[in-house]
Amino acid sequence: PSSDLHNRIREAVGFNDAMVRLAITEISKIRQEIEAGSGGVPLESNCFIISSLKRREEIDTLRALYGQRVLLISIYENAERRIENLSNKIARSRNNSDFDAFKSRAKTLSDIDRKESSSVRGQRLEDVYPTADVFFRSRDNLREDVRRFIQLLFGAPFITPNIDELLMFHAR
Repeated sequence: PSSDLHNRIREAVGFNDAMVRLAITEISKIRQEIEAGSGGVPLESNCFIISSLKRREEIDTLRALYGQRVLLISIYENAERRIENLSNKIARSRNNSDFDAFKSRAKTLSDIDRKESSSVRGQRLEDVYPTADVFFRSRDNLREDVRRFIQLLFGAPFITPNIDELLMFHAR
């Protein structure tokens, strides 16, 4: 599995943030290519998405390098639904319609993702998740929630805070 490969990369490089360092290198290459194609005009208004940070060191590295320009979004999905969705993905990837046959594997992968205790350089999603700047619940209206958040992020003037946002503002 990819988690084993990622752990081996972290071990070989000697850094728990090795995967995000690779992503930063790729972002830098893309920025240089775009800037070169635009006659050297600096690349300002672009967003790069890094999916699935697995270690606290990864977000720490991003925030140290990019500061407030980093926005970490955490999406919550209850364990039962997460395992069901993952078992469906595994089954589809193997052209198999028996989703239930992969539930055990999905649970194992989910547990590894959350906190991999078998490796010092393993995945620790439970350490990353709570450090997010914004949290969403995975549900039917996730797309609308994300759309609303982006509108708020860019200063949409006619969107008022919901009760959760208002309480979080006061808490902060």
